[in-house]
Amino acid sequence: MFRKLNIKLIVLFIVPLWLFDQAGEILGYLRNPALAEQIRHSKGDMSAFNGEGLTVVNLTDLVLASGIASVLALLVGLIISLIICRKHKWHWINAVLAFVLVYLSGWLKFDGSNYVAGLLRLPGEALDGIWYYVTNGLVCISLGILTFFLISFSKGSNNVHVTVKQQSA
Repeated sequence: MFRKLNIKLIVLFIVPLWLFDQAGEILGYLRNPALAEQIRHSKGDMSAFNGEGLTVVNLTDLVLASGIASVLALLVGLIISLIICRKHKWHWINAVLAFVLVYLSGWLKFDGSNYVAGLLRLPGEALDGIWYYVTNGLVCISLGILTFFLISFSKGSNNVHVTVKQQSA
């Protein structure tokens, strides 16, 4: 099984899968964009909340919708990466391992991607409401698809094998 692992492919698949994960999280906020905007504009200041529509149920619903959308988008990314693996006759374990790594890094809050995620949200900063989330979600999906496209057309990933040359004594 270890012969079928290709570290280069795993690392390459992590990038678009993470982008799909981020897109799902952002688009999940469309479940209640008014509350999401209120939270976004508060920037951590609890006194900025005006109390309208701010209930534990609404907050929980928003967090759950964002999490479920994130996992669904990650599953879509996994399906795309498995299709790419099948097309190039790469072993499917590479895509699945990348999926597990992205999922676990997000679940454990270990991805440390606050800076990069902030950069991905810059295109929508000029917009408010639904368009902020739609724009940023589409940017992440577009970058993820572009990365999958580049992986699909890369020729070097097929020939990553280590050969050991023995010297005769």
